[in-house]
Parts: sequence; C-alpha cells; structure tokens
Amino acid sequence: MNLKNKKVKVPNLFIIGAAKSGTTSFCNWIKKSDKFYFPKGLKEPLYFSNAPNKNVKTLEEYISLYKNSKDYQILVDASVIYFHSPKYTIPKLKEFYGKKFQELKFIVILRDPIKRAISEYLMAVREGWETREFNDVINSFLKGNDEYYFKNSLYWRQYLEWIKEVNPSNIKIIIFEELIENKNVIIKELEEFLNISLSELYNEEIPKINSGGLFKNEFCKILYHILYNKKLISIVKKSLPEPFLYKGDLLIKRYILKKPDYNSIINKDNLEKLRKILGEDAKKLGEELSILNKIVKYWNFTLNK
Repeated sequence: MNLKNKKVKVPNLFIIGAAKSGTTSFCNWIKKSDKFYFPKGLKEPLYFSNAPNKNVKTLEEYISLYKNSKDYQILVDASVIYFHSPKYTIPKLKEFYGKKFQELKFIVILRDPIKRAISEYLMAVREGWETREFNDVINSFLKGNDEYYFKNSLYWRQYLEWIKEVNPSNIKIIIFEELIENKNVIIKELEEFLNISLSELYNEEIPKINSGGLFKNEFCKILYHILYNKKLISIVKKSLPEPFLYKGDLLIKRYILKKPDYNSIINKDNLEKLRKILGEDAKKLGEELSILNKIVKYWNFTLNK
C-alpha cells in the first residue's frame, strides 16, 4: 500500500472479535503457519479503536509493527474490540485504506452468547473493575442500562453494522465451539475464504489460552494481582518467547482459578430472561447467515436445547 508516496506494509486481515470468544487460541493456532504475520508480542494494537488504553497510538508506530513481514504473508491485526465498536472503527479504516478498504478481509470468532458474557464479567471481577453480583448486572441491563457484557453478546446487531459498509463475502464467521470440535472443517473454510492452502495446520492442535474462572481463595487473588501486574507482564513479554508465556499463563491459572458454576452465578429467572434476549439475536444471526443448525447445536446454554 502506498502512503504519502511511500510503500508501506499494513494489515489486510483483521480478526475483529468477539471479545472472550477464543480469539487468542485461534490466533496462536494460525500463527503456526508462516503464511500469517502478527506483530511480535502484540495481538491487539487497537489502533483503529476508541479505546483509551491503545497499545499503539501513532500511525508511525502502527506501520512499524509490520515492517519485518515477508511479501507472501497475510498481515494480521487481531484487535477484538473492533467488532464491538463498528461506528468508530469502520470510518477509521475507510479513512486509512481508501479504496483498498473493500479488499480487506475480516474474521469474527463467536461463542455461546451467555457463556461469553459470563466470561467477560468474570474477567472484570478478577481485574477489580467489577464489584457487582452478576444478577445485579443483569437486572440493570433489563432496565435498559448499557451493560457491555450483554451488549457485546448481541452478535447480530453488531454484524448488521459491519455489513452496512463491508461486503458480507469479506467477513468470515467462525463458531468457536465448532473450531474446537472439528478444526478440519474450519481449515477448509479458511482456505476458501483466504484463497490459500493451510495444509500445515491440519496436524496442529488448538492451544487452550486465557482460561477464566473464579479465584479459589483470597491467597490466590493476591497472587494473581502480583503475577499479573501490568509492569511485570510488560517486562516478561519482552523477555520470554510467546509459547512459553502462554504455557506459563495456563499453569498459573490452573492453580489459582476454579471453573465457574453457572448455577451459582446466575439465577434461573434471570437466565431465562437473558435466553430470550440473546437467544433471539443468535437465532436471527443463524437464520440470516444460514448457520442456524450450527448455532442450535453449539450454543445450547443460551438456546436451552
């Protein structure tokens, strides 16, 4: 791409969401193919987002992330906040890419909507951003307040905003649960979508990364905040290779976190109310994209099948 009469390398594939839907596992899986280029140590530049804590703030920084890529590689920006902020991100992308915008490809990883919302809530609790009980957050949402845990799980509404400006043929929806169960099907779909061979991925396992949950006890909570201090994380990321980092992260979280018991997090009445709202949106997505059978099969917690 030419920018100010200078040829620069910039992403042509965006993995835009959804948050807490397995995008980190997906990215670390396709990284095993040298056909993809990711910025070293930085999955989410956030450059085209309105996030206050952007990892990359200037155009020069953004372009520099991809300067070492090879000509044959697909350059990837995996900032998952993009899917959830189309009214900001799309105009920024169009302004930057101009006519090239219509040549961009987008991948969206989606998982069971209610499980995704719970996962995002639990992350906020672990980080100390959220102190309310989950049922209180649901009640606030049902009263019409803008609770992003649930707003971000209304996939169809967000997808509609994207296809107003992007040709649907340039957006690939992947159901994360299907990816885990049958990655070979997804590989074939990706090969067709990107017009490349990905035979090298058939024998590669999908890593389990960013597993969430609740603290086992108060000591685990203290240990978590010591180990996951932002300054320490920044130093460690610069010092250790990514595969080692992710294995270490998984081991630590296995020790200090326990799997959530959904029945203790959400009461039956609120669960049914959420199922009605998020389930209807999920069904609409399935119907319009002709993937309803997949959604009914894999999203049984939300659809109660």
